[in-house]
Amino acid sequence: MHTLTGKRVAKFARDFGFAVSEDKQFELYVAANYLYPYLRDDVDKIERSVHGGGSDEGIDIAAIVVNGQLVFEPSEIEELISEQASNTARVIFIQAKTSESYDAKLISKFLHGIESVTKYAINPQSIALPAALVDLAALIDKIAENGDKFQETRIPCEVFYVTTSGHDGADARKELQVTEAVHRINELGVYSEPFELKTHGHDALAAKLKERHGPQNIRFEFTKRQTIPATERVSEAYIGLLSGTEALKLLTDETGAIRPGIFDDNVRLDLGAHNTVNMRITRTLESEEREQFPFLNNGLTIIASSLRGAGDKFFISGYQIVNGGQTSHQLVRWAASRRVRENPELLSDLWIPVKVVSSEDASVRTSVAIATNLQTAIGSTDIQASSQTAKDVEEYFTQTGADGLRYLRQVQHAALDFPRTRVVTTPELNGQSPRRSSANPSERSVHPRNSKPRIPSCGVAIQSRRITTPPGSSTGWIDTSLAIPTPQP
Repeated sequence: MHTLTGKRVAKFARDFGFAVSEDKQFELYVAANYLYPYLRDDVDKIERSVHGGGSDEGIDIAAIVVNGQLVFEPSEIEELISEQASNTARVIFIQAKTSESYDAKLISKFLHGIESVTKYAINPQSIALPAALVDLAALIDKIAENGDKFQETRIPCEVFYVTTSGHDGADARKELQVTEAVHRINELGVYSEPFELKTHGHDALAAKLKERHGPQNIRFEFTKRQTIPATERVSEAYIGLLSGTEALKLLTDETGAIRPGIFDDNVRLDLGAHNTVNMRITRTLESEEREQFPFLNNGLTIIASSLRGAGDKFFISGYQIVNGGQTSHQLVRWAASRRVRENPELLSDLWIPVKVVSSEDASVRTSVAIATNLQTAIGSTDIQASSQTAKDVEEYFTQTGADGLRYLRQVQHAALDFPRTRVVTTPELNGQSPRRSSANPSERSVHPRNSKPRIPSCGVAIQSRRITTPPGSSTGWIDTSLAIPTPQP
């Protein structure tokens, strides 16, 4: 294994508690980085995404993504697509090898595994498939049988063969056995064309790691702009109009998926296509009023750690969209529609108000995030949720394990992947909506009611309040009243 990559993998395994072989550690590491937008360092999901083993047919990692969410059961797909008429799906296959070279035979085996899973999904009687991959095929089948509810006629598919090599493996991709395998999968007619194999070495893997800190060196053109005078802590700032085509470069990657991490500092996640405000945005985009968009929409506020410009061309890194999250998601949905794909000038003719602020000072970026959201009709608890303390609390709860709690920091439309009885919100943490105690034996006091607040590793004062836990749980009532600072007007 490449030396630096090996050190990163070892640290990752220590941090996440993966006491497994080096090969398995590498598979988990690749999964955590390549699927980061969907896994978000959730240990259980990372492990479930890795299929490596004696009967994996060369498929070490696989992910089925529907409407931006990772799914593991056909019922999850049914639930997600029932909420809207137009949906998105994506299938991701990865083979991860610690080798510093590319092996055409192993690549061919990997592609044969994809072919087998796909054939089984089309017709289970046509081929024998290892039990470990049958569930994966069932998910692909569920998407295929509901094809009328998805935007794409064929299923978008990404395929990666990841190594620790110092080059990109172009020669291996040209090997006859590899090109023939790719052709056979294309002939099945299940995945979007062109079906491509991507061979990655340690540089590409390192780039995926950097994306955890926000997109890096994304190029866009900003022709209609006005400079905002810089200050001691703000290196550059601009306000102006960005075309829909250029805005999309900031919002999505080359596959059309939302770039990871760009909404982490936004007080709200995607509220869904059927949210009243979002429906109004969509109606504007789909109508002749589209040309009035700059006057009808507040646009986007983007804060970045780095911004470099040369004329009208800019390169931006480590950025967050702190205001305009709903506009962003509706724009991405609209851009993926058949009408826009067939008429790309609709996107290039759209103008979106944009403010871009660049600062290396984290406190400035936080101030901008809070100030821009204070100007919108959102509650004080939403503002509280954007503070660093709230983020620390969210991380703290995430580490409490399967029997612990989860803090719903951001208002969201998507269904929770954790029992609602074990999820607390900012108002509940503020004591505005206390949970009732119960005589249920599964509620067990583990601390006296008047015990002093505990201070977890995130440094946030927590006071005791009763939460129901399942029988046999190691956790009784759990501290949940958090000292999250309330923003001052």
